[in-house]
Amino acid sequence: MNTDELIAVRKALVLNQTQMAEELGLKLRAYQDIESGTATLRKMHIMAAERFALSKLNQLWHHKEIAGTQWFGRLYREARAAADQMAD
Repeated sequence: MNTDELIAVRKALVLNQTQMAEELGLKLRAYQDIESGTATLRKMHIMAAERFALSKLNQLWHHKEIAGTQWFGRLYREARAAADQMAD
């Protein structure tokens, strides 16, 4: 994951920077610095963002009107496969 992907994940989850910073355990300024490229996006930030995104996907999975769509099924399978690859 790079900075652009982190921003895309945040936007896909419909979160503002403050909310994403809180979910990652960062102060807002630290998160803004990561997004702007003035601070390094570290492995721990990537793992926290991916874990949070998977958690949100899992919550959505239980909403039948969302989980029943093709795009969500594909997104969920791709996210799980990516997480499994990182675990190896």
